[in-house]
Amino acid sequence: MEPRIYLRIQVSESFQLEDARIAVISWLLAKKLNATLVSNIHDLAVENYSHKQEKKIFQNLEWLGLDVTEGPNLVSKLGSYRQSQRFELYYSALTKLLQLQKIFLYPFPQKNEKIWGTNSIINAFKSDPFLLQAPAEGCELKELTAGVYLKPEDDLTWATAQFGEKIQSEELKNKPVLLMSADGTPTDVFAMAVDLINLKITHLVRSKRELRRTLEENLICRALNGNYPEVTFLSTGGNGVTHESRETETPMTIESLRLQGYLPYAILKFFCCADNSVEIEDSSTLIQKLVNKFDLRQLITNEHKLNITFLNQLNSSYLQFLKIEFLADLALPYFRKAKVPVENYEKYLKVIGILKDHVSNISNLVEDSTIFLNRTPLMYSSDARTILRKESSQKVLWSFLRKLKSVEQMNATVFFQTMNHVQRETGIMGRDLWMPIRIVLTGRDNNFDLASVAELLGKELCIKRVNAIIGGYW
Repeated sequence: MEPRIYLRIQVSESFQLEDARIAVISWLLAKKLNATLVSNIHDLAVENYSHKQEKKIFQNLEWLGLDVTEGPNLVSKLGSYRQSQRFELYYSALTKLLQLQKIFLYPFPQKNEKIWGTNSIINAFKSDPFLLQAPAEGCELKELTAGVYLKPEDDLTWATAQFGEKIQSEELKNKPVLLMSADGTPTDVFAMAVDLINLKITHLVRSKRELRRTLEENLICRALNGNYPEVTFLSTGGNGVTHESRETETPMTIESLRLQGYLPYAILKFFCCADNSVEIEDSSTLIQKLVNKFDLRQLITNEHKLNITFLNQLNSSYLQFLKIEFLADLALPYFRKAKVPVENYEKYLKVIGILKDHVSNISNLVEDSTIFLNRTPLMYSSDARTILRKESSQKVLWSFLRKLKSVEQMNATVFFQTMNHVQRETGIMGRDLWMPIRIVLTGRDNNFDLASVAELLGKELCIKRVNAIIGGYW
């Protein structure tokens, strides 16, 4: 049987990182097995449906480089790829379950006629006397909400075909599964179970937090005499995607990562828990390498948490790998959106060259570029101010200023000559010599190449920034 892998698109929610990881692994599995990747739109909750959100999800999938073989914009003999347009299939499945006497209604219609609306299928259910039977013993009626339920099944043990893992849940033992709500709308669990059969899905990738719904779908497929696909559960180390930084809250959607200037290459490797080596030149090369190295068994047993710190390391490595001109063109829209002026393109390239090895995403480039592209006074942290108030720092700054005023222009050579002069004049060396200059010129403790920074700022702005400190109005 041709392998077919299911990709669920939940358009009522934002594209979270864990959902995106499922999509990436499903896509890689499809590539590895030479399988068809089938995307299906879950839009049964009409009040939560957003066409804008659906479009955004597919834009992000495309940005990541993921192509879908079958989906909502393609014609198929298997029907629409939107659940809201597949109601006939769901009602047909309910009719089959009705004939097999595997479903029941709750509450009983004669006790509450108004709760069921006008759906013809429900009206047919109400006319069937067997539906008035109570659920299996052990299920309390007060626990049920209005709807059509699958009768409880005792055997909930199920072994996944590929890895032989025995899966069971005591929570579902002797408990019915809701198939259709009181207004006649099929539940998402029931609709997906029918879709898995109808779309002939053979493989399904999920996170372990979806175990309960997986078991429920499996029970529904059994009741319909259909085959449930082979399921691979991905471990996320217990808590899913995490971030250790105590600074600003880390974005947790693909859209926010894209807007912040993370690269799709880094995100793909991040989801695969790959190493942080950078050895590719373009996305097609990376994709081919990921497919070649793809190991599903390793992924499901890997307890490595998807830590944002790891993603930042990966993305930083890719930014360092890019040529300055390419990165500058990539970053230009971010500068324009932030309204950071780029009047001198040659200077702009030099700024990118200084910053590219010190940022984790393109938005950081924009933020840090203000050191060079903005002539307003810099803001200093309390720790930086403490360093600048030291007597040794004041001596260094005064000596640096006097020497600076005597040079014609600032370049890397002149900067080192100036620093040598300051060292000889003050007798101060090491961190006490370099840190005050670094903080005054850039506003922070960093690893920027100071000679390049001074040359880019120029003599006039260097003098202005030193004066702002020793002048006492900071």
